Amino acid sequence: MNTGLKRLPARFYRTDAGREPVREWLKSLDAADRRIIGEDMKDVEFS
Repeated sequence: MNTGLKRLPARFYRTDAGREPVREWLKSLDAADRRIIGEDMKDVEFS
């Protein structure tokens, strides 16, 4: 039963300067790869 609440919310590392290198890397990937990684992250967050 999915109540819509995340069990393990994903958070991206942020430097003191405000950059988020992992998020920047994800955005540099093509749409198909981003979709695959996004589905995997969703599985972890809601499992």
